[in-house]
Amino acid sequence: MRLMYAIAAAINAMPPYPELERLRAENEALRSMAHRLALDLECLLLSTDNPAATKWWAEAHATLESWRAMQSEINKAYEEACK
Repeated sequence: MRLMYAIAAAINAMPPYPELERLRAENEALRSMAHRLALDLECLLLSTDNPAATKWWAEAHATLESWRAMQSEINKAYEEACK
């Protein structure tokens, strides 16, 4: 356990790498955009009066469920990493 804390402290003490920071920023921007698109899709699906008339109804619901599952896994992994 001490080794893990020592490694984490060493990593935190390292100077920032501009490329890594740029990639982190890009990743966060993409994740934010994907989250917004998932919310837009959910609103669109909820506002559709006739689901049978919507060509992509089932696929859109499957995509939204996949997004929710992925977000749940990411959140669990983040919580585990922060313990």
